[in-house]
Amino acid sequence: MPERNHLNAPVECNEWGEIAPLGITAKSSAPLAAEISKENRQKRFKYQRVAASVLGVDAQKKMQKNDKKHASEIHRVCACTWTAVANNVDLMRSVEHGSGHVKNVATCGSVWSCPVCTAKIQERRRQEIALAMDKWYEQGGQVVMVTLTAPHYNDQSLAELRAMQGAALTSLRKDSGSYRRFLKEDQGFKGLIRALEVTVSNRNGWHLHTHELWFVKGDANAGRIKKRTLERWENACYKAGLLNAFDDKQVRAFRRRSVDIKASASCSEYLAKMDDASHWGADREIAKQSTKHGKKKGSFHPFGLLAEIEEKTDKKAWAAAKFTEYANDMKGARQLFWSPLLKDFFGIGEKSDEEIAAEETATLEKVRSIAKELWYKICKAGARATLLEVIETKDDRALHVFLDQFKGSSDGVKPCADVEHDTKLSCEGVESSGESIETEQIDLLVADFVRTLDNNKFLFDAESLPKTQSFSDRYGSSVRTSTNGAKYVI
Repeated sequence: MPERNHLNAPVECNEWGEIAPLGITAKSSAPLAAEISKENRQKRFKYQRVAASVLGVDAQKKMQKNDKKHASEIHRVCACTWTAVANNVDLMRSVEHGSGHVKNVATCGSVWSCPVCTAKIQERRRQEIALAMDKWYEQGGQVVMVTLTAPHYNDQSLAELRAMQGAALTSLRKDSGSYRRFLKEDQGFKGLIRALEVTVSNRNGWHLHTHELWFVKGDANAGRIKKRTLERWENACYKAGLLNAFDDKQVRAFRRRSVDIKASASCSEYLAKMDDASHWGADREIAKQSTKHGKKKGSFHPFGLLAEIEEKTDKKAWAAAKFTEYANDMKGARQLFWSPLLKDFFGIGEKSDEEIAAEETATLEKVRSIAKELWYKICKAGARATLLEVIETKDDRALHVFLDQFKGSSDGVKPCADVEHDTKLSCEGVESSGESIETEQIDLLVADFVRTLDNNKFLFDAESLPKTQSFSDRYGSSVRTSTNGAKYVI
């Protein structure tokens, strides 16, 4: 059996997965896991606001077309970890880990459009993958990582490319009984986990490739697997229209690059790079595709598009259009696919993203309860991540000072104890006085967000946007002029 390292060992991360979809009061909206830096937590909150801005414009266009249902669903990112779902927002801290949390705020649970929710849900999925890999190696098996890619063109839409690649993946496994027998009988194939990675560039358009973890026998031959898989994948791409059999240059390039096999995947040297993150291991490579930047200059992961917009580069308009296309097309798609019964084999329970989002796994103590008006001031100042950091210091006076700078007085702050006289907080019996807001009122929460959003957060000139009375009536949008003279929708 190949030698293993333990980069894919399961890690207890109570801070992940403790969110709820919009319409459900979040039991806790937690910060990123320990290995993700505080700087990256700040970036995720910042880029979440950019996504809200871009998709708010998209929602406006859909409202003009009377596509109210889709506009409302996409627009939910605008309220994520921002809009209060009760009169008070509770500031919490994990008893076990000391991590900061907030309760009584809405979260969207989108694994495609929201950088904050994506990171949390993907990390929980990563732990499931790590557990499956560990159990398979314990049984004497091997995991190989198979990356499949195909030609693509600048003028192809993401929807078109996804449909063609999906057809090729189906053909790969269903159109050849001999190939299936080779995998199952000769290589001991038990099943696979597949993740889809999406990148885009201004020059070459959308690019899709899949990372698959194949659970095979311990002495499976990666070279033979690659040879047979390349033959089948080439034929599948011909059938799906992804590969031109008469283009010799394209075919030669396809045979060099379209299939990559890494044996003993837990020892994979493939890096998922994002700032200070490195050597994530194969299980993180497959699940945390949101942390990857395109390898070539000008190639972006969809969340990299948000950085282009936020930094106001010359690609801002293009990036906004591409991110909108991505959010619309990927909505409802599965981010990870497991072979049927593979989770059962490893004893991993089947939970939807929504169920994971609604879970609470950490034991939390209440630090304080603040009025939602004060919470909105913190949000508008871009200080949500900083608030979590202050909570994590366990310095009650520092938290008091931090809150004071937003309110100017003690009004609106409900401490669990008098920090001037009792630094050991006891939250027993202290509850938020706010009432939970029901799911059907979420549209009002989004309206609340739009009205309280700092005008500088919207990045598009209002005069370039389509006028729609229904959007204004529903969300109370208006136009204001910022300090630099530009007009923004709020």
